[in-house]
Amino acid sequence: MKHTNVKMLQGRALYELMQNEFVDIIWSMTSIEREKKLTPIRIPLYKGLIGSRLLLINTKDKSKFRDIHSKKDLLQFYAGQGHDWPDTYILKNNDLPVVTSANYEGLFGMLLLDRFDYFPRSIIEIWDEAQAHISDEIIVEPNLIIQYPTASYFFVNKKIQKVI
Repeated sequence: MKHTNVKMLQGRALYELMQNEFVDIIWSMTSIEREKKLTPIRIPLYKGLIGSRLLLINTKDKSKFRDIHSKKDLLQFYAGQGHDWPDTYILKNNDLPVVTSANYEGLFGMLLLDRFDYFPRSIIEIWDEAQAHISDEIIVEPNLIIQYPTASYFFVNKKIQKVI
């Protein structure tokens, strides 16, 4: 395998993989829709930790989250998510209010502008993201975790044949 230096949003990379032209393999969180369109290689790359979500919040909102002890308590707050992320579907199907955006970096600005209350990120990615936005007054909420079963897999185009 050779890593590409071309930067693509996840949705674009998935599209390119389906077209079978510029991208041969990607890794991404699985979903029913993705598995219908692409072939997953069912080795959970992060051992399921991609479904363990900590919350990025605006520093000024820290006190709002102190009294959350259940899903019911969390229902009064809005999550921010990518419009085409599998997590968006998972959160909405669990009745959690979600605000979406097509722009990943824009989600951090939306959090700071109070367009939503928290940005759930996997425990694998949250620490680097929090560090990258520390000057923006974005912090990791220290007491809450949202967990759901999911996995990240490598995906290839459906037309790829097995090589033995």
